[in-house]
Amino acid sequence: MNEFFPFIPVAIIIGVLLALLVSYRKYQRFKKNKQLEENGNELPEMLILKRPFAQYPGKSLRKFQLILVLSFLLVSVSFFSVLLLNVDSFDAHVDRLLKVISDDLKIQFVFIMMLVFTILYPMYLGRSAKNEQVVLTKESISYHPAGIFITNLFFPAWTMKWENATAISMERAGMQSRLCLTDITGKKRCLIVNQWREMKTNDNSRPILFSEIWEANELYMNPAAILDRPLVRYIKKYTDINLEISKSDMNFDLLSSPKIKTILIFMLAMGSYSLIDALLNMETYLVTPSLWWFVIGGVAGSVFAFLKMSDNKIPLSNTIGVSVIFGVFAGIALYPGLLRINQLTDSYGLRSYEYQMKSDGVFRSNDPSLPEIRMAPDKYWKSIKIGDKYSFRIRKGGLGFYQIDMDKVYANMRNWYCQQEKENPMNIRVGCE
Repeated sequence: MNEFFPFIPVAIIIGVLLALLVSYRKYQRFKKNKQLEENGNELPEMLILKRPFAQYPGKSLRKFQLILVLSFLLVSVSFFSVLLLNVDSFDAHVDRLLKVISDDLKIQFVFIMMLVFTILYPMYLGRSAKNEQVVLTKESISYHPAGIFITNLFFPAWTMKWENATAISMERAGMQSRLCLTDITGKKRCLIVNQWREMKTNDNSRPILFSEIWEANELYMNPAAILDRPLVRYIKKYTDINLEISKSDMNFDLLSSPKIKTILIFMLAMGSYSLIDALLNMETYLVTPSLWWFVIGGVAGSVFAFLKMSDNKIPLSNTIGVSVIFGVFAGIALYPGLLRINQLTDSYGLRSYEYQMKSDGVFRSNDPSLPEIRMAPDKYWKSIKIGDKYSFRIRKGGLGFYQIDMDKVYANMRNWYCQQEKENPMNIRVGCE
């Protein structure tokens, strides 16, 4: 399996893209054959709406849950593999993954949270299929949660009489379209329109991955289609409420605002910088700065974008959504950015320090102020004997953390591999000719 290991990340990416393509084609066939079936159907006076997956037969739902568990596990492992792609074998990959998880509390926390989500979300689907529903009658509308403590905490049960609804409107929440009701106490309740369908006893549909994403995208591109959803049709047919669709919210064009255009240009610049500088800069973190650097940078970016876009002409949901995304881009841009700032504020420049190998890929200096260096498992590092000395170029910049210049290290590795492969002319690497 080791000879195929370098292709595993590529295979994962191709697999995800194929899953998206197959899912989209299945959704298009589903939409074409059934025309979402709610269109033109006579709605009963008491309408029960459930999640789309609640209509799947039990066997299909269990398969769907199993696929989700396997997919989440694959994504979780792939997420941590990003740090480990430079290892040369599957066994080394597993060893390095376990080592990273056992040594870093932050990574342990993230890994545990991902595993908890992997377990809880399929459980939620099963409970939601049985319990979660929206019930509409001529007198009221009510929401019944899935019955899981965590989801009940964030999405509690509620009931609202139509006569107590002082305002009802359609709003954007990112890509989602929400029906929002406000009662006489000022309490606002919202339901995402494409997440609720009329319950059918004779529906033998099979689960379609990402179907809610494709339907949300369809409603985003064609807001008028919202009027055909059963939740909206029922309100228009059985209540006296005048349902208004706010054009400013439902049809707002992001590119129509010069302020948002400016923010998007900044985001494009930050994304381009992150990619280009990560490829060009041969220096990397020897000691990763505190996570708070990136959190504070991301929050500051979000606040900047929010204040920049604060305008009555821009819907609040769009302002918040773009601000959050801008903050994420700002946090990501800080990863290569801090390296550059630390480099530019360094008064002494790169210095060569002598280290000694203490174990496989682990180097320590006689100077206790210098941090330990750990290299990912590789044939090159295995060729160095324990006790051998190795010179690294390191700097401690103005921000106070250490970073290492990998240019000379990579050159040494290339020379070593070329030397090893001279005896095999059919397997000469690029740059060894």
